[in-house]
Order: sequence, then structure tokens, then C-alpha cells
Amino acid sequence: VVYTQSFPAKFLNGDYEFRGNLLGPRMNNNGKFTLDL
Repeated sequence: VVYTQSFPAKFLNGDYEFRGNLLGPRMNNNGKFTLDL
């Protein structure tokens, strides 16, 4: 699964998994998500 993040690298340290779960399974089904923080 490929994730595309728009938020700072400090959030990339495992937090993308938490945010992926927080945003719901549709993000996992989409394969990638973009967050603007």
C-alpha cells in the first residue's frame, strides 16, 4: 500500500498508520491519502 502524505516528516513516523485508521477504511481502500495540516 502506497501512502502519499502532505504533512511534515515528523508525522510520518508511524502516525500515518494511526491517521489512516482514524480517517476510516476508505483511505486504506484508496491506497493513498493526502492531508493538509
